[in-house]
Amino acid sequence: SGLPNPARQAECRAMDGGRASDGDGGRASRPTEPTCGQDACPTGPTRSQDACPTGPTRSQDACPTEPTCGQDARPPSASDIAHSEQIAMDATMETERRLGFLPRDVSDQNLGYDIESATGTGLLRFLEVKGRVEGARTVTITKNEILTGLNKPDEFILAIVTIDNGRTSVRYVRNPFNKEPDFKATSVNYDLVKLMAQAEAPA
Repeated sequence: SGLPNPARQAECRAMDGGRASDGDGGRASRPTEPTCGQDACPTGPTRSQDACPTGPTRSQDACPTEPTCGQDARPPSASDIAHSEQIAMDATMETERRLGFLPRDVSDQNLGYDIESATGTGLLRFLEVKGRVEGARTVTITKNEILTGLNKPDEFILAIVTIDNGRTSVRYVRNPFNKEPDFKATSVNYDLVKLMAQAEAPA
């Protein structure tokens, strides 16, 4: 007849609902594609892969184990400074001996100089030693060292030792200071190029 069969209609509704449920369930159960930042990155090339934590990134270029821009200009460490100072002291002591003097290391006594060197007549001269690597532009002199140089102008020598790949060059500067430092200053940076222009061969 032209009238719908109630049982057939119920059956159709049940089948349609099942298909709809299967479709929704299928969509809900399908795993989503892995994206960058999840456990796995996409296997195909994407723009987001550049920033994927597990893949190559630009930040890897700056890994601490690799040299980066500016590392060569890092400030010297305390051990670097101590090593340079010891090289400079050894070179100056040897220079004094070659000149016939009797040098004595007094650098731990805070006298305003590092070496007390006796002449053949018993007179003393006082050497403040500064070791600088090749290419350095300044040298730091403490207030105590400057005042000592001003108070003992005839006996005081500023010994500048240039260090280049283990090789040393010793130069002496006499009367290196012109005036006392500011009352509030504890040290003064001097232009190394200008000091070296005033320097002479050890004598």
